[in-house]
Amino acid sequence: MDLVDAATGEVILKAGDKATPRMVKKWIDEGKVTDLLVPFDYILGRFVASDIINEETGEIWVEAGDELTWELDKDGEVKGGTLKTLMDQGITEIPVLDIDNVNVGPYLRNTMAADKVMNR
Repeated sequence: MDLVDAATGEVILKAGDKATPRMVKKWIDEGKVTDLLVPFDYILGRFVASDIINEETGEIWVEAGDELTWELDKDGEVKGGTLKTLMDQGITEIPVLDIDNVNVGPYLRNTMAADKVMNR
């Protein structure tokens, strides 16, 4: 997919072009790119890195380790899911775990999810 600067909407790197570590370091050092715009399909199935809560009421919208999902109705329209909940609340930044299944696997997250003990 194209790398798109979330702030400007500018395409930084076309899909299929190679980004070298030197290029990425330069973008970071210059402050040229701080956030990337990604399609919903890219974050579906990823896991939230930290709790996202309503600061005013204390309501927990998503807990750390939860999977980002859509729930579709019979017509294929979005009716719910964790991603829809966050969007409905106006959340635009979602910290996700960096799991690529090559260098980093979901082992610790899966172990914590399987553990049914909810206290220390």
